[in-house]
Amino acid sequence: MSSISSIGNSTDVAQLASRLMDKVDANNDGQLSKEEFGGFLTSLLQGMSSASPTSPSSASISTSSLVRAALFVPSYNAIPGFDTGKLNDLTHTTTKYQFGRAVQDLGLLGSPTTENLQVVVDAINKNGGNAKVTGKDTIDFNDGYGSIDVIFAVGDANARWQWVPTA
Repeated sequence: MSSISSIGNSTDVAQLASRLMDKVDANNDGQLSKEEFGGFLTSLLQGMSSASPTSPSSASISTSSLVRAALFVPSYNAIPGFDTGKLNDLTHTTTKYQFGRAVQDLGLLGSPTTENLQVVVDAINKNGGNAKVTGKDTIDFNDGYGSIDVIFAVGDANARWQWVPTA
């Protein structure tokens, strides 16, 4: 199990506490009532149980799981060719992992289609990107790497998201 010290330095903990308080303090009075804390605890426990169908014992719940659930941070699923740890590390901001998160944030993990490419590009550009669809399964993120083939077997029943540079 992770220890609290693995969260980071005291500044990180202070920022975490501030963000958590902002989420939990429903009436924004700067104090937690029993009702607000109860609502937070209920949401936290429901989030953990829905994230883990096997309902692990509290001894097996890591600090990072608690923190992610408390802050309602999404948990990203595996995509072939992507490191799940990097997908779930929001400080890892390479174009590849921004793409992988966008696909999942948009609910498109199981929908790798040519039609969905523009939806993904729009989401990336909304967050400061400069991407454009360049083919039926390619996107140029304008990051110097050229077009990336992002759909394996486009149009096929076995289609899935991927990340393969074409240059």
